[in-house]
Amino acid sequence: MNTDAKTHSAAVGWVGIIAVVAFIVMWLACYGADSSWTWGYNSLSDFGISYGTDAAAFFNYGLMISGALLGAYGIGRLQYNKGKAGYAAGGALLALAGFSMVGIALLTKDVQGADYHNLFAYMAALFISISLIVIAVQEYRDNMVFPVGVAIMLLIAVVCFALMFNFAKFEVYAIIAALIWVLMDSAVLIKTGIQEGLAQ
Repeated sequence: MNTDAKTHSAAVGWVGIIAVVAFIVMWLACYGADSSWTWGYNSLSDFGISYGTDAAAFFNYGLMISGALLGAYGIGRLQYNKGKAGYAAGGALLALAGFSMVGIALLTKDVQGADYHNLFAYMAALFISISLIVIAVQEYRDNMVFPVGVAIMLLIAVVCFALMFNFAKFEVYAIIAALIWVLMDSAVLIKTGIQEGLAQ
């Protein structure tokens, strides 16, 4: 048994899971702090400029924490899977998505750098989307049917959401889809790492 491989992959996978949990806790805390936020009308970033409530602090600090954790997960995934190009590229893209999330929190919608806020938001979405695709392609090559099927269903769902809903609603659904995928990817990394460790 290669305990180093088992321990390392499990630790990396748990970082990804904790990143998702941190994001969900932040979201729920913001929603509880700002009752004026309306689903389907407000974007998630509106929490970051929710003056007079604690939602702004919850959002900005929570997003920095979850973004840093996602960045650490991506770097860890890159290091653990650098032998296969798809996983390595996916890890690097997840790290960039995490760092973009930190940029979203640092540059809120109401500052002079609002254009940079939007740029970081688009970059985070783009990096996560491409990461999902390249990791799914590598998983297909490795005959990992379940995660590929989930990735395909999530991509189809996000495209449908984009066609069916306005941006505010689409954003919420797309974020939920991204959270589901990162959770699954983290769990797959833990499982495959343990299997590899036991096999050696």
